[in-house]
Amino acid sequence: MHPKETQTGGNRESFPETAWLTALSSKDPRRRRVLMERLCTLYWRPVYKFIRASWGKSVENAKDLTQEFFAKIIDSDIISRYDSSQGRFRHFLKGALRNFLAEAHRDAERQKRGGGAVTIPLDVDAMEIDPNLTPEELYDLEWAEGLMAASLSKLKKNLIDEGKELQFRAFEAYNAAETSYEQIAQSLNIPMHDVRNYIARVRARLRDLVVERVSEYVASPKEIEDELQQLAKYLNR
Repeated sequence: MHPKETQTGGNRESFPETAWLTALSSKDPRRRRVLMERLCTLYWRPVYKFIRASWGKSVENAKDLTQEFFAKIIDSDIISRYDSSQGRFRHFLKGALRNFLAEAHRDAERQKRGGGAVTIPLDVDAMEIDPNLTPEELYDLEWAEGLMAASLSKLKKNLIDEGKELQFRAFEAYNAAETSYEQIAQSLNIPMHDVRNYIARVRARLRDLVVERVSEYVASPKEIEDELQQLAKYLNR
């Protein structure tokens, strides 16, 4: 991704009145389960990589532990203990993961937890573990890359559905390499001022989608800003 595209921001007034995490206290068990499974979908990749790197776990063992961790999250009140004044939610989740792994390490003969409460499809075939990064760095980097990939995927679908695929192609070409507006205009057979306008529009929409996704699991506008700064940091490594 082009470094310019990680400088995300957004309208602070767009922050929802009821944060996503607050909704987890819903009295409706079905709604709570849906939200918890959404949490699992957002975070299984960082969790899996952290587990793989922590004690050199095998792929299958790391997958099992990932499933067990989220089963425990769903079946317990761990999330209700989160206090935004004490730091970012993803760091809170990382702490819960450390505690879970410490317990698992002490109890090698542990029973499967969660009773099959959730099964996450873990597509780990193409996932690599960089031996030069710590488990903490892998966790945060996977969070950043996953969040941006999901936002880009949604952006592409939205633009195609709206008949604006050309706008996304211009933006994609700009980010894929050090490509000039003139080169993109020639390759897409459109005026150069259209390229400039397309990239600006798509960049703004991507920013909005990133803010929307971050807003799902933070508790204040300040936390959105902090997460966006961390996102830029990790994507510009």
